[in-house]
Amino acid sequence: VFFVFLFVFRSFLFRCKQWYQRRVRGAVGPTWGLSPKTCLWIYTTTIRPILRYSAVIWINALNKKHNAIKMERVQALALRVACGAMPSTSHSALNQINNIPDITTYIRGEAAKSSYRLAATNEWTKEKPQMKKGTILAHATINNNYIEDIDKPQGQPDYIKSTLNTDHNYKLQIPGENMIEEHRQNIHTIIENLEREDITCYTDGSKTEEGVGYGYHISSNNNIDTLHQYCAKLPNHCTVY
Repeated sequence: VFFVFLFVFRSFLFRCKQWYQRRVRGAVGPTWGLSPKTCLWIYTTTIRPILRYSAVIWINALNKKHNAIKMERVQALALRVACGAMPSTSHSALNQINNIPDITTYIRGEAAKSSYRLAATNEWTKEKPQMKKGTILAHATINNNYIEDIDKPQGQPDYIKSTLNTDHNYKLQIPGENMIEEHRQNIHTIIENLEREDITCYTDGSKTEEGVGYGYHISSNNNIDTLHQYCAKLPNHCTVY
């Protein structure tokens, strides 16, 4: 399995580099062709997503220096084409010039986010078998050591899977851009004209030096009857609400 993966990995990088050379490099010249912004856009929206695809499975391959160098060379080619740098320009200098993170650091970050998302939905195995000769490990198990090294927030994450709900007992009204100011001025009139059984929900959040918090208030009968209200402070690792 390892040798098959290694062959596919190297072939995959070669194809990405070859595609970029044929499609983009030939469309850029010293004084003509695609703009640097367009070249970067092509790389960040087409090539880089391919490079990071399923990174959570093969992230440990980047521990091998020769694999990381191959990744860096693909990004260096794209950045060199975008800014017109000399072939001798170092990879770190290219990243600084184009304001692009190092490709290995970027991929590790994407793998960390994927693992955190999978762990939040209980789709990431936590098995820790003894490392002995003949033990066959799952892909997720191979990467558990990497996950343990990530300084991710402790506690139960609030990420949940999105679900389709076709049973809506409400109507959604979004005013157009030219009616937003009028809608704000008439909001009190709109609330006063609500039916008695209508339910109104208000949400808000705030951020101070002490942390981030949120709150909500649910009422009916034109805000006379309070059905439920709650406020709380979010964990310290939260920066937005």
